[in-house]
Amino acid sequence: DPEFIIQNIQKIVRRDEVVRGRRYYKDMYGNRLPVEITATKVHMNSTPYILIVARDITDRLKLEEEIERKTRELESIHDFILNLNRCGSEGEAYNLLAHMLVKISGVDTFAVYRINPSLNRVVDRIIYGNREYTECLEEGQDPSLCKVFQSTQPFLVRDREAYSCPSFKSIYGSYMCMSVVSGGRTIALLSMISRKENFFDKEKVEFIENLVNTFTPFLSNLRLIEINRELSIRDPLTNLYNRRFVTEFLQKELEKAKRNRSSLAILLIDLDHFKKINDTYGHQTGDLCLKTFSEVLTRSIRSMDIAGRWGGEEFIVILPDASRADAVAVANRIREAIKRSVVYAEGLKPVSISASFGVATFPDNGEDVDELIKVADGKLYMAKMEGRDRVIP
Repeated sequence: DPEFIIQNIQKIVRRDEVVRGRRYYKDMYGNRLPVEITATKVHMNSTPYILIVARDITDRLKLEEEIERKTRELESIHDFILNLNRCGSEGEAYNLLAHMLVKISGVDTFAVYRINPSLNRVVDRIIYGNREYTECLEEGQDPSLCKVFQSTQPFLVRDREAYSCPSFKSIYGSYMCMSVVSGGRTIALLSMISRKENFFDKEKVEFIENLVNTFTPFLSNLRLIEINRELSIRDPLTNLYNRRFVTEFLQKELEKAKRNRSSLAILLIDLDHFKKINDTYGHQTGDLCLKTFSEVLTRSIRSMDIAGRWGGEEFIVILPDASRADAVAVANRIREAIKRSVVYAEGLKPVSISASFGVATFPDNGEDVDELIKVADGKLYMAKMEGRDRVIP
């Protein structure tokens, strides 16, 4: 810009100002070269001249860019930590990590494989971002062949041609895998995938490792909180929900049914002749009967239903959005399944189990929790009086 040049010359010559700026020149090979220009007036033999000094600032710009990048990363991790502190569950924490990896670091796909260390099995798989990569670890699969699971060290493949992972047969580009370790045991494997080869440069790898290393202790704390919460709402023998939790759940579902003008059913269940089983075969066999029945209950209901131990040998099942006919069908399915189950007492003596059921539904049998429980309990009593091993709707 000629006008800009003239203005700078006037500043230097007429006002004795020092003019500084940055320009790009070309070196002898035609490459762009960033330089810092300093122009000032000098006198030689009383004659004014303009002295221009051009300094190569390539290294300085690289340093400035590195400082700026580090600053952005520190700000991102600071925000990440603040948001992690607000997470109330492992799921929320993984969602937050996924946002950081997919939206900020730019990976195409982020996959989480949650592992039960005791079973040495993948128990859950969550895919974020591009979901076209389906050839990966499946639920129920043994992760022990995975290199990351074996070493707990990050594993990076910048070019798929360099290494072909059995779990990612169709992936092209590059990928990086890491483990999440809590208490010395691997509780999750993380996979970051990019369509681009050599996507994971030194800076991205460092940023991802910092994120995951920041994330891990927060996840461990959330895991402990969830375990403690589960222990507080579960019956220790049967692993079903306890009476307090079931009562709270029933109250919430009843309120929801009223708002939505939908139906709701409950089953109150009692194991037949349980005292006789305890007296004849001992409490260990009695406990085994309770556990067996609990497993049958869990297998026989929908994921939206809740089964709980109501007390002693009494159980309860809550069936949201279920009619009386639905409830009777579920009760009979449970009744038939438990009759097919056999528990073996000491000495391999077979012990048969049966159960009696009372059914109550909203809104037909009551408008609140106490009314429904009272009706279901009354029908359960009728089932026992009429000979047990039956459903009274």
